[in-house]
Amino acid sequence: MVRAADKLAGWAMSFGFDRIFPTGLASTGCVNGVPCGIHGAIPPSVRETGNQTAILLVDDDIEVLKALKKVLEKDGFEVLPYSDAPSAMQFINDTKKRFDLVITDVSMPGMTGTAFLNAVKAAFPKVPVIIITAFGDWGQYMETIRNGACEYLNKPLDKTELLSAVHRALKSGTPEARV
Repeated sequence: MVRAADKLAGWAMSFGFDRIFPTGLASTGCVNGVPCGIHGAIPPSVRETGNQTAILLVDDDIEVLKALKKVLEKDGFEVLPYSDAPSAMQFINDTKKRFDLVITDVSMPGMTGTAFLNAVKAAFPKVPVIIITAFGDWGQYMETIRNGACEYLNKPLDKTELLSAVHRALKSGTPEARV
């Protein structure tokens, strides 16, 4: 009998992941960071451990990558930018760097964002993924949502819309979602 974990590992490896990192690591929470402000508000860009929330960002358009990185860092997030999915997958395989959210473009050379979404969700099912695209359609939207994306945003991205989607994705995640 094939165990579910073995099936998951095989599927993740078929997408290029060398291993699957455990998802049951110490609970960090997505907004249970250091209290601040007069109302004790907790910044969503800080984890319970006091570390910044890390976002894995993948887009082949370097200018979009730079702009999104700047917007997200200005909001207090640590951004791990990659210009293609294979490089992002190599980063995941070679490091034990924790990330709390993935934002990926759909149309990229080498590996589509949809295939990358499938690989990420296979290896890290509780990590939220936001899909961004300049060439979206209803079928693609439905496919990405069915495959686990929590948000689907069309380019050009509005800064407020992007940050709202990021905060929603992090808020709706579970503490075990952090990898």
